[in-house]
Amino acid sequence: MFGNPKSLWPSKVFCLIASLMCFVGLAHGEPLILVANPKSQVSQMNKSEIKDILLGRKIFTSNESRIRVFLPSLDDQAARDFVHSYTGMDQQQFLAYWRRRLFSGRGTPPLFVEPSSEIITRVQGSDGGLGLVPSTQDKKDLNTVSIQD
Repeated sequence: MFGNPKSLWPSKVFCLIASLMCFVGLAHGEPLILVANPKSQVSQMNKSEIKDILLGRKIFTSNESRIRVFLPSLDDQAARDFVHSYTGMDQQQFLAYWRRRLFSGRGTPPLFVEPSSEIITRVQGSDGGLGLVPSTQDKKDLNTVSIQD
């Protein structure tokens, strides 16, 4: 009635593989880089400093500017991967961690901002501003922070 089922098999497999490739491509998003306000005098950091900043343990730069972190939504796979690679926490754990810290009055969580151009604007407006933006984004006179092991 609908043709030979064996002849449809290759086209079904192709459609399935093509769909998965599209999904994987969307899930990873663009590579992200860390940028800083030039007034913060931050040009490089190591992994433990980034972890301490993301978890609110380090709150001032070397020139005593208060650090303010601006991140893309954790709906973005690249942002989730960045947070996980530096904190060891998944999205729910990271948000729960900050809910507990806020409830106990200990710290200011990262601010989740969309779109990435708004992250740039916020980092520019905060002397201790740090932001996570796509590598293709125009950095508009911000320092690109190199990450040391």
